[in-house]
Amino acid sequence: VDINDPQSNLTTLGNQLRSLTNLSLSREPIELIAHIVRNNKPFSEILTADYTMVNAYSSRSYGVNPQGIAFKSTDSIKDEKYEKFVPVKLTQQGKSIPHAGLLTSRIFLGRYPNSTTNVNRHRSRYVYLYFLDVDILSLAEQLSAADQDLSENPTLENSQCTACHSIMDPVAGLFKNFTRNNRYEPRDWYDKTPDQYIKYKMLPPGMSIKETMPLSNYNNSLQWLGAKVATDNRFHRQVVNLLFKALTGNDPLKLPEDTSNATLYSTYIYQNAELEKMKERFVAGGFNLKSLIKDIVLSEFYRAKNANQLIVADTTGLQGVGVGRLLTPEQLSRKTTSVMNYSWATGSGQEYLLNQYRLLYGGIDSDEITIRASQPNAIISNIQMLMATQVACEAVPRDFSTLNKNNRALFPEVEIGFEPEFPNGLARPDAVNAIKKNIQYLHKRILAEDLTLNDTEINRTYQLFLETYRELKLLNDSTLHSSCRYTNSEIVISSDPNFTLRSWMAGIAYLMSDYRYVFE
Repeated sequence: VDINDPQSNLTTLGNQLRSLTNLSLSREPIELIAHIVRNNKPFSEILTADYTMVNAYSSRSYGVNPQGIAFKSTDSIKDEKYEKFVPVKLTQQGKSIPHAGLLTSRIFLGRYPNSTTNVNRHRSRYVYLYFLDVDILSLAEQLSAADQDLSENPTLENSQCTACHSIMDPVAGLFKNFTRNNRYEPRDWYDKTPDQYIKYKMLPPGMSIKETMPLSNYNNSLQWLGAKVATDNRFHRQVVNLLFKALTGNDPLKLPEDTSNATLYSTYIYQNAELEKMKERFVAGGFNLKSLIKDIVLSEFYRAKNANQLIVADTTGLQGVGVGRLLTPEQLSRKTTSVMNYSWATGSGQEYLLNQYRLLYGGIDSDEITIRASQPNAIISNIQMLMATQVACEAVPRDFSTLNKNNRALFPEVEIGFEPEFPNGLARPDAVNAIKKNIQYLHKRILAEDLTLNDTEINRTYQLFLETYRELKLLNDSTLHSSCRYTNSEIVISSDPNFTLRSWMAGIAYLMSDYRYVFE
């Protein structure tokens, strides 16, 4: 829809603008992190940045017009203006908002809302969990109030409660300037002494009982918090842990409860020591996330391979080493587009793994579902098979439609007419050799395998190709399903008279359904 088009449907236009504005606002935290990493800023700035990120749509929502992304009337919906985010400092009712990176993002505040009963404790809990690797809920046994002799103010006075609340409540108090609808409204009573907090049955705002926030920071309390967390050793290690999980797919090892297992215990000690070294280099290097990424990728934890025929003791000792995880829907979609030179999508261009099957394939919606599936289930397995079958059906004739073999993504060694056998059933040596070479190429391209031409896996894939060819030839049916046909300016592929197209489809589907294609 073009904004300048007088024939545009205003309802459709309004819905698209609303959707893009919501999407733009929701991308603020991601774009802040991207801006910091892209410009080699200290990663600690995710908690200390005195700005936020806006694009043309979210800037209009905030009522600001930063230089470089003015929303012109000639722009079309979701053009380059959507992709361009720039830093900006926001104001509200004439007051400058004291930005503190992610802590003051409306997305963080909205995801973990305040109420009259939790009094910002929800937000405090996730500050500790996300940035300091402290799960407050695990610090004390969960108790039933009915079984306790509670005082009038148990969060301050009952020892069963203070184990958590003495840590959680001071940080919760630092969010007081932000209302339940996430607006910045500094409170007048913050100018009073911290003793006034007793009236509200909470400890004074700060990092702990021993470290109370100075009165001079009441209007910018989250900036004070961000600066404190950014210099905390627990935050530095948490960044390493999160990036380690993101790159390897594995959580860092935890201290074993049973330390009698010497192999497992020594493995934990070794990995922990190496991650500590990475943290020290990360801090010494000015919190440059790119350097930390390189550090992890070049480590043995990421690059380990060729661990074959392991005994039980080896597998215990190699816990936490190597990469192995189910690709997310987004990753698998990008991989398929890149490897197969074809996107698995509807006729209108909607990619299945990003739309219809995203949640079914273990993805998230960042709303109700926030944890990705790490292991396949029956639905995920069926989607994998469906993808392999449909992509093979459509990608094979599309690739063969490129007449110059050197420009093909999948079949640089063969032509459609390369049949493995003569009509009398004898093998065609030249064709067989070319087919095996192309299978060797496909194993490399699809599964990243360097195999010799006589490798067992090459022969297994060739045997599937050959048996499919023989079965089709016996049926003498050259019909191609309508979705497997392809036509362009150079060639029309509407049937399979040589019985090779569907044989190659079987081979492609076989390789794409291999666990090594969907796990990395």
